[in-house]
Amino acid sequence: MVRPVRPAQILVCGSVVGVLILAAGCNDRPQPRERPVEEVHIARFYSLYAGCRSSMKGKSPANAEQVREWAKKQPKDKLAQLGVEDVEAACISPRDNQPYVVVELVMGMGPIVAHEKDGVAGRRLVVNSQGSVIDANEEQFQSLLRSLPKAGPKMGPGPGTKYGSKAPGDGGPGPKQGAKGSAAKPGP
Repeated sequence: MVRPVRPAQILVCGSVVGVLILAAGCNDRPQPRERPVEEVHIARFYSLYAGCRSSMKGKSPANAEQVREWAKKQPKDKLAQLGVEDVEAACISPRDNQPYVVVELVMGMGPIVAHEKDGVAGRRLVVNSQGSVIDANEEQFQSLLRSLPKAGPKMGPGPGTKYGSKAPGDGGPGPKQGAKGSAAKPGP
C-alpha cells in the first residue's frame, strides 16, 4: 500500500535539498591572492610614509628623502614592526631600482601618495592614501595624476596674523561692506 505524502514532508525534503544546493555553491568563493613581493615592498614604504606623516601632525612628507630621513631616526624594533630591515632598500623600488616618488598632497588625501619612478614594461606600482597598491598602466597612471587635488589659495591666517584680521585685498574679511559693495563709511 502506498502512503500519501504529507505537505510537511515535502517542505522538509525541499528545505534539505535547498540547503545542499546553497552549500555546494558557496565553495566557489574567490580565494584571496598572495601579494607579489613588489607590492608588499611598496606597501612597507607606505608604512614608513604614514609614520612620517603622523609625526608631522598629518602634513604630507614633501618627498621620499624626508620619509627616508625620518625612518633612519626610528628605533630598530619600530622598523621591525613595519617589516623594514633596511631603510635604504625600503625606499627604492626593486622593480626599477629607483627611489619611490612621493606626491606632496594638499589635504593629505589623494589617489596617489607614492609611486615607482619608471616602473617596468609600461606599468607602475602606485600606493594611495589608504595604503592600497595599484599596478597601473601608463594611461591609468596619468589619469591618477590628473585627479590629484590642485593647490588652491592658502586658507587661514598668514604668519603673525590672528584669524580673521587680514587687511583688505589679501583674502581676509577686511572692513565691513556697504549695500553696494563699497567700504562702509566711518560714523560721525
